[in-house]
Amino acid sequence: GRYAWPEFFNSLQLAKPIDVWLISIEALEKAPDTTEKEVEMGQKAGNRGGARGGMGLGWGKQAKSVESKAAEVQWFILTGHCVGIPKRKIFTQAQISKFKSLQFTMKAKPGKKSDKKTEDLDPTVFMKTNEMTRDIQLPTIFESSLRFLPMVSSDENETRLTKYRFKPRRGEVDNISDFEIQLKLVKPIKLKR
Repeated sequence: GRYAWPEFFNSLQLAKPIDVWLISIEALEKAPDTTEKEVEMGQKAGNRGGARGGMGLGWGKQAKSVESKAAEVQWFILTGHCVGIPKRKIFTQAQISKFKSLQFTMKAKPGKKSDKKTEDLDPTVFMKTNEMTRDIQLPTIFESSLRFLPMVSSDENETRLTKYRFKPRRGEVDNISDFEIQLKLVKPIKLKR
């Protein structure tokens, strides 16, 4: 409805860890045809085609604006950067409170049909700690927190990390990464009124 787009962007903001920056949100006309996760450690990621017209989007390239004839959109590609700074908070206290509120709300509506499984409703699945360590990868935390949201599919084959590039650095901040997440909404959003 009318508030679907604001709800979508507010949900992305809620799920996004503090030290994650989104650089593009790309709507797709159909499901991407990628089947495998591409994880790269310190190498340049390649292009991939598929639902984006076969031209793909390489790291550091600008997406071309394409006029869509679709009436609604359900699939997105989120591209971003993150940095892991040890002993720094992953989420704000307001985000943690909202996750706990969402968990309570979803469990309190037993008659409501949802694609969320009971074990997926526990925010501690992706928030075992709210303090960054060298072992935590923020793109994975972001992927899990997105799947927790009511409007996002919790299916690991639909909402998932598709590209990850770790850029090692010397010193205290050695966890700089680029990532791409494929996201599917539970219900499509209309593009035009």
